[in-house]
Amino acid sequence: MVCVSNLLGEKMLYINSNGILINKLKAIFIIALLFGLVCRAQNISPLYSENYEEAADVYYKDTFNDFDNYTGTWELVSGTASLRIIFEKKVAYHDSFSGNYSDLLIGEYRYIENGIKKVNTLPHLTNPPSNLIEHTIVGSIIINNDNFPVCNDCPPGQKRVILSFGDPSRDTIDGLYGALIIRRADEGGVQKIKIQLVQKGNVVIIDGIQSYRSFNLPWGEYTLTRVQ
Repeated sequence: MVCVSNLLGEKMLYINSNGILINKLKAIFIIALLFGLVCRAQNISPLYSENYEEAADVYYKDTFNDFDNYTGTWELVSGTASLRIIFEKKVAYHDSFSGNYSDLLIGEYRYIENGIKKVNTLPHLTNPPSNLIEHTIVGSIIINNDNFPVCNDCPPGQKRVILSFGDPSRDTIDGLYGALIIRRADEGGVQKIKIQLVQKGNVVIIDGIQSYRSFNLPWGEYTLTRVQ
């Protein structure tokens, strides 16, 4: 709390003889508020750690700025199909269930196939959901090359990020869940990412009716180039 006191400064507390009490009360209130917020997550732990463990009262921070490698706009154009993804980093998200804080990487996307717009969640970036974890793409898991799925093509020491991935038109299908595994794959000075969209869970077939077995964006690996 020393830094807070320094920020407030003596000038704020002693503006004039009539304002001393008011300013002191304001200062005490601000200090108490900040102290309460800090104490809720006073232990900072890196999101990526060889000895990562869940604990209470922790701020899981993107200490090594791994998420910064992905923030921005990325695009793939192939014939009549195109995929655009925008990633943003969000700091100190408060998980009301665990009480912990965590940095997040969130994203939204637009997928066009044969000139038809299949999915477009990009407007959610300007009109975001009330809860950050409700973004179409969201997560905070950082893994190395040896973690599943093993990456044999990754350079030594490269880290990847795993995010949950959704499709608004098919999120209600039982057992249909997606995960997005992303990594940097720059080439010839051009910034690129490789994303791997994989299925998590098993689709449930009810009364013999076969529902969709994939999202509009097919399972697979894609290479996108930074455009912004």
